[in-house]
Amino acid sequence: ASRRSLAPIFVQLAAFAEPEDGLPLQLLAELEGAGAAPSRVCFVLSGLALTLALRDVVCSPLIEAARRGVFVCVAGLGMPDVWLPAETGAPVHLPHDGEIANAVCRLLQAGLGEQLLLSTGVRMRLQRERYGGGGYGHCRDFFVPLLRAGGVAPDALRALTEINAARLLCWWKPPPPPRRSMRPWTCTWCVHVHDGPLHAHERLAEDQMFYDKGDHRYCSTACLSAHRQAGFGPTPAPGGK
Repeated sequence: ASRRSLAPIFVQLAAFAEPEDGLPLQLLAELEGAGAAPSRVCFVLSGLALTLALRDVVCSPLIEAARRGVFVCVAGLGMPDVWLPAETGAPVHLPHDGEIANAVCRLLQAGLGEQLLLSTGVRMRLQRERYGGGGYGHCRDFFVPLLRAGGVAPDALRALTEINAARLLCWWKPPPPPRRSMRPWTCTWCVHVHDGPLHAHERLAEDQMFYDKGDHRYCSTACLSAHRQAGFGPTPAPGGK
């Protein structure tokens, strides 16, 4: 479906077994094998995946995928101070906004500013304000000012919050207009042949104007006037006059 429509593919990355296990590149290879373009893929990092990925800032396979055109959405902002059970091993502490902001700054320094997105990624009750989380407006009201205080330029912030998302999500392009159904018609008086649309709603401003009177059609008021003066009789000869 993405190959036909260019709709983006969002991939929620599972927790990495190791920060360098190459999972992003493996997933990208599978998607490319199915015909997806890297620029239409967005890897979403949140929860345990974000924690393990940020152990090495963000693992190098993810950076390599981003340099090939893949978008990376850093989600899970505004999480409270909690530990969550991992699939294997000890529980994992979710990263706080300061850690995420430092990682985003280093990714920007690495030249990935055109591939990064930010999202609160609200999906759990813990992320809502009434349960101790940052809420739906956390990215705009707190995280962006945190990045600004860390020295991120206004243009980079606009890319993170607006431009990159627009590039990823504004994928639909209208199809070309269908071809018009045309038919020729002949001026009753001057007998010049013109092409006109079969259906009135398909008329364009550049189409030849015409004037109907009874069973006759004229290409100009001059032809209509001339035929009137002739008593609306038969056209004298090809070419009128």
